[in-house]
Amino acid sequence: MPGTPIAMAELLLGLGLGLDDAAFTEGEWRATPLWFSISRGRNYPLAEYLLKRGCNPDFCLFAAAWNEDRVTIRLLLAHGADIEEGAGRGETPLLGAIGWSKFGPAEELLLGGANPDAQDGKGRTALHLMLGKGSAAGHFAMFVAAGARGDIADADGRTAVELLRRKRDPVWKAIAEGLASISSR
Repeated sequence: MPGTPIAMAELLLGLGLGLDDAAFTEGEWRATPLWFSISRGRNYPLAEYLLKRGCNPDFCLFAAAWNEDRVTIRLLLAHGADIEEGAGRGETPLLGAIGWSKFGPAEELLLGGANPDAQDGKGRTALHLMLGKGSAAGHFAMFVAAGARGDIADADGRTAVELLRRKRDPVWKAIAEGLASISSR
């Protein structure tokens, strides 16, 4: 159909634009046509079209998480996106989602198999980040359900279980005990 984003993509691809050509890069990360369709255009049909044409699904999970687009997260994962993208530099889509308080996308990433114990450059897990941000207690349940360990120390030697046990509210203490029981398995 003329005048649609898919028609424009077909035209550009026909003129020689590569499916994975990057407009710009930052280290290994690439701003590909798929990334633009997800991050800027929020265009699911175009993203689906590009993926069916065989483009690389990587570099886009952070954008889908930022946009709180659970459907696109599932699409990317179904096409083989690296759910632990950026782990080598201490950043993963899951840690990004938690850092931005995007708990819906975080849940989707956990359901998709994200490592609940991924650590950032300071050794902090998502549990550490949520405690540092003062996230609501209810958000911890998805990490307990995903098997997150509370005994992982950050660069300062603090574990999430230790931090939780310092809180007075019994809800936090119950979360600490749930994490401690997972850690002892």
